[in-house]
Amino acid sequence: MQLKIYVAVLLCAVFSQINAQENWTSGRPDGHAPISVMGDHTHGKGDWMVSYRYMMMGMDGLRDGSEDISSDGAFDQGYMMVPESMTMNMHMLGVMYAPSDRLTLMIMSNYVELNMDMAMRMNGMTSRFETSSSGLGDLKISGLYKLLDVKGQRIHANLGLSVPVGSIDNEDVTPMSDPNATQLPYPMQIGSGTWDVMPGITYMGQKGALSWGAQTMGTIRIGENNRSYAFGNKGCLLGWVGFKTTEWLSFSAKVKGSVSGKISGNDPTYTNPMMSPTLQTENFGGTTASSGLGFNIYIPNGALKNVRIGVEYELPFYQNLNGPQMKTTGIGTLGLQYSW
Repeated sequence: MQLKIYVAVLLCAVFSQINAQENWTSGRPDGHAPISVMGDHTHGKGDWMVSYRYMMMGMDGLRDGSEDISSDGAFDQGYMMVPESMTMNMHMLGVMYAPSDRLTLMIMSNYVELNMDMAMRMNGMTSRFETSSSGLGDLKISGLYKLLDVKGQRIHANLGLSVPVGSIDNEDVTPMSDPNATQLPYPMQIGSGTWDVMPGITYMGQKGALSWGAQTMGTIRIGENNRSYAFGNKGCLLGWVGFKTTEWLSFSAKVKGSVSGKISGNDPTYTNPMMSPTLQTENFGGTTASSGLGFNIYIPNGALKNVRIGVEYELPFYQNLNGPQMKTTGIGTLGLQYSW
């Protein structure tokens, strides 16, 4: 219900701007969406943009449905090992180029670092250990096609393809496998292993010092990977508003809702899924909603003209998870963009 209220308020704000300014422009601090939003804008013919983003996501504790569950509660369900916390650090490099005023091409690569703290109970005794993995993530290639550009408003279609570059067989040493390494569970794998189609549509508007936008994106898995499974399909709807305080500074607020499915199939390596919730395919996916606050800094002239810095921090306010699985505590994003 709370998410529906946020969306309704956003739509009212958007449609009330029917007489928006004559010309939409990216040459202002809120000319881009909050830094966590990908594929939010297009460029003019011949324009380039390079970008770097750093994202950190923290997860702590377990949730089953909309209720928290303790590690002891998970042990009582028969699991031997239970995840207690996890961090993901992602470094993203992107390039955008517009061969025409209507079409902008985008490619993004990323490097991912994952760390998970686990608890293990054996013979009534509980011990703790850490596992980690890292590597290149899946490559994203997209096209953004402009559909509307009138009276300070723009709409473009997004169509992307995720190329399965990231590893899905990362290993680490655990107390059960010591001194040998063993394959880590699904959440600790870097890639999806599948070719994924990512369709979407993005809307942006400006009037005076105010800007706003909305985006819906999906991820559709094509078949199973070479380990006989596929992560669930995803859908996301988000909206944001921005306010330009000066020619170089703006602030933003964002609301985001996501839904994702369970894993289909099963990696035959995991012969005993009851070893941990992270090995059971039904313990993935769910419905979440979050809100974020951020700011953009834009340099309009001088030696650093067209350099843009964005910062955003996002907090969940609703998580209904197919669990038990770890719940998200927060996501921080820092980005640097330069266009010419």
